[in-house]
Amino acid sequence: MYSAIFKKLIREAKKSYYSNLVKISTNSVKTIWNIVKNNTGKIQTSDKTSKIKLETHNTKDSKEIERACNNFLISIIESLNSNHANLNMAIQLLKE
Repeated sequence: MYSAIFKKLIREAKKSYYSNLVKISTNSVKTIWNIVKNNTGKIQTSDKTSKIKLETHNTKDSKEIERACNNFLISIIESLNSNHANLNMAIQLLKE
């Protein structure tokens, strides 16, 4: 008995969820096809590995790409922090 009620509740929740997705989408036909693909397991996934050029070589290794991006972002933050420190020093000198 409870499993029938639960299944009905799940079915109604899915129906409501997908109805809402179609309602709020700007391209309802595409949204409907994406829903169908998701529920039938026919989503095409891209396993194309990105390739980037580092200072010394090109790489497709995801860990190496991750490290390079991380190092790049850290260097930007360090640069901004040092510029900000210089700005604070300049403001202090102006106040004196």
